[in-house]
Amino acid sequence: MEQNLERNKASAQERGMDTPRFVPLLRLAVEVGEIVSLGATPTGERRVVAITGGSFDSEEGWRGTVLPGGADWQLLRSDGVLEVDARYVLQDERGARVQVISQGLRHGPPEVIAALARGETVTLAWDASASTN
Repeated sequence: MEQNLERNKASAQERGMDTPRFVPLLRLAVEVGEIVSLGATPTGERRVVAITGGSFDSEEGWRGTVLPGGADWQLLRSDGVLEVDARYVLQDERGARVQVISQGLRHGPPEVIAALARGETVTLAWDASASTN
């Protein structure tokens, strides 16, 4: 498999293509309500967190607000992993609206998860350069 990756990378470079890299689309500052527990299930604790507002901006100048009415539906699994399914709407300065669906898994070292549970800000390894600019 590694040979295939190296071959594809070399082929892309021969065609003048750059190596793919992560480029953030925008920054979100989201206001949320309290965690509401829906109770224990065989797979973990079901929870929901209301998204009550917020703002967003991008390096290209796109900015606006996070509209109230969204929610983050969660499953806190018995292994400590949090499954998230957030759905909300962005409205830019011109009034255009975009529906956002964010799904994923949150996991990490116990000390980082504990800091998040206390409401502390943590810097992620891939985000370290952003915090120094």
